[in-house]
Amino acid sequence: MVELLSDYGFDESFITTIVDHRAMKFIRDSYLREKRIKAALAKVTVPLRKGQRPSSKAAKGAQKPANQQTRKSATVDQRTRIMDLLNTGD
Repeated sequence: MVELLSDYGFDESFITTIVDHRAMKFIRDSYLREKRIKAALAKVTVPLRKGQRPSSKAAKGAQKPANQQTRKSATVDQRTRIMDLLNTGD
């Protein structure tokens, strides 16, 4: 439970200062929930289809095409110009 609390920025001695049983129950339940989730995720495997090679989703999504980034900034510039035109009518 100390490790769980340290993930949220509490020091190791914080747990000794808790006097409310409800807070302690909440911390314990959170610890047990996180432990169960980590254990379940460790067991998960994604079956591959025939002829499919393992690939990393992170590697695919890590790089965006340059034209997609340019298109997004161009859209923002167009919106800014349109808002400037609408605001000059005061």
